[in-house]
Amino acid sequence: MDRNVTDRERLLAAFDAQVRAGASGPSQMRVGSLTVATGPDGGQVVGVAATTETGSLAARLREVFADRGEQIQWPLYGHDRVGDLANRLRDAGFVAAAPETLMVARSRTAARAATDLRGVTARAGAEPDLPAVAAAHAQLLGGAQEQLLPVFTARLASDRWRLFVGDAGGQVVSAGWLDVAPGGDFGVLYGGMTLPQWRGRGGYRAVVAARARAAARRAPLVCVEASEASRQVLAGMGFEELTTVTTWRWAPR
Repeated sequence: MDRNVTDRERLLAAFDAQVRAGASGPSQMRVGSLTVATGPDGGQVVGVAATTETGSLAARLREVFADRGEQIQWPLYGHDRVGDLANRLRDAGFVAAAPETLMVARSRTAARAATDLRGVTARAGAEPDLPAVAAAHAQLLGGAQEQLLPVFTARLASDRWRLFVGDAGGQVVSAGWLDVAPGGDFGVLYGGMTLPQWRGRGGYRAVVAARARAAARRAPLVCVEASEASRQVLAGMGFEELTTVTTWRWAPR
C-alpha cells in the first residue's frame, strides 16, 4: 500500500476505534475504567486505557482474576501512550509474550495471493468441523477443547464471525476465523493455525486468502496480529506492518 506517516496514523486511529474498542468475548465486565472481555481462556482488556489510571489498574486486574482463578491478558500496542504501564504490569506479576506485528492489507489484494496449494483446499467451515478446530486450537494456541467447543459453536452461529478451514482429503489441517463488524473498514483475522505436519504446503496462505475474499464483500481492509513466523508469509501476500503488539499475561499458579 505504500502508506505515508499520515495514512499510518489514520489507519491506527481507525483500528483503535473500530477493532480494539469493538472487541468482545462471550461476556464482558468492568474493572475500574477498563472493559474486559471474558471467555473460556480468561479475560482480555479491550479498548485503549487512559494513561492516568493504568498503574493502579494493573494490580487491580491481578486481584480480580486471582479471585476468579483465571488468567488475564492486556495487549499493549507500539503506538499506545500509556507511560510506564509495561513496568507496572511487570511489577504486578504479568509476563510479556513474544511481540507480534499488526499488519494490514487491502482485502482484494490478499484474496488473490494464494498459490502453490499442495493438496490443501480452503473452504468455509461448518459445524461438523468444530471438534477438529477446537482440538487444534487447544493443541497449538491453548485452552481446553471441551470449553472451546461451545464458544466456537456460538461464534459460528453469529452474523459477524466466519470460519474457514484448509481441507486435505477431508481432514482439517488449517483453520482461521474472520470477524467483520457492520459498517467497519476492517476484516479481522483471528486464530490462524496449521497442524505442524502440514506446514509449508500452502494451507495457511489459502485460509488467509479465503478470509480476505470473504472480507472484501464488507470491508476494504483486512488486519492481523502476526507472529514472526507468519509475518514473512503475510508480507508476501501484500500485508504491511503498522505497529507492534505485546500481550502481557497473568495467570494463577
